[in-house]
Amino acid sequence: MYRSIKLNDKRGQYNFSLAPYINLTVATTDSQVKNINLICNRPEQTLEKCIRSTAWIGSAVDSKFNQVKFMSVVNNMFDNRKTTARYQQNGVSYLFKVDKVSQRIVLEIRP
Repeated sequence: MYRSIKLNDKRGQYNFSLAPYINLTVATTDSQVKNINLICNRPEQTLEKCIRSTAWIGSAVDSKFNQVKFMSVVNNMFDNRKTTARYQQNGVSYLFKVDKVSQRIVLEIRP
């Protein structure tokens, strides 16, 4: 579905367009990932790809990422009409946010 992404050993922020209206930002410090942000603009058009992307990115960050449990947390967020869901596994923090004002969904990952 997506191409592989290669980072060099420099510090900085890398921006990638994964699909129309879906962007990935990776911030690094000394060959270590500081954070990853998946930004899905126009959720009414990108929701399905955005949800699939969160599982793909979670698995790329942590090979033991529990996609079923993460999706359960996100589904509970939608069922309870909340705008944020937090999930933590193996020392990695995941924050899933729906920003109704700017019309986007953001997944923040902090390894």
